[in-house]
Amino acid sequence: RFHAFEKAHTMDPTSSGRGVRQFKTYLLHKLEREGDLTEKHTKRSDAKELQIYYQHFYERRIRDGELTTKP
Repeated sequence: RFHAFEKAHTMDPTSSGRGVRQFKTYLLHKLEREGDLTEKHTKRSDAKELQIYYQHFYERRIRDGELTTKP
């Protein structure tokens, strides 16, 4: 969609052609929605990734006694 928007803008930067303005507006709207969805997904993914990391850290290091002090 981004490539299509760039191409349409290059071909008609003033959006004076028939239907060009509507086409470009539609593409921009879709790109904004995709960006919002991607951002929300990334935030969830980052939180989940941290949760998995710390769970793994706990299981391997703390629970199994690897971080206990040795005399």
